[in-house]
Amino acid sequence: MNKLSKYGCMLIVLCIFNGCKPSEKAVATDEPVHSVSASINELASSQAKIIGKIISIDETLESEGPCAKAPCRAQVLILTLEKKGSLFQVPDLKDTLSVSFAYTLSPTSPELFPGMKTSYPGLKVNDRFEAKLESRLAMNEHGVGYIIYEYKKFTYEK
Repeated sequence: MNKLSKYGCMLIVLCIFNGCKPSEKAVATDEPVHSVSASINELASSQAKIIGKIISIDETLESEGPCAKAPCRAQVLILTLEKKGSLFQVPDLKDTLSVSFAYTLSPTSPELFPGMKTSYPGLKVNDRFEAKLESRLAMNEHGVGYIIYEYKKFTYEK
């Protein structure tokens, strides 16, 4: 019985060590790593899913980057706050918010974003859209800034 328990223990230890081996080998490549953004329905704690409407577009361009070629800021009216994370800074929904669009308000193009696989149609005044709105601490009068990385433009009235 003593031999049997020794073999049993050795078998368990071997199984444990065998389970710790990585199943795939990492291969170094020269390809850049692209992160895939989560869908609009998946939220981080500082984000909210909204339905909004573009009220006005700030045509002021920045000195460099994509926002030097196309406008990135707009006044957005939040029509519906559908879902929010625990750390999302809730604005007064009756007011419009000054919002930055990470990929501009113009349609994405290879000239603005070379190699970008996701495309956005661009937004104009009175367009309605669904988006993931992120709140961040900012050095402005409200102490909070808002940015949109991804959105879906409505092609019908919602």
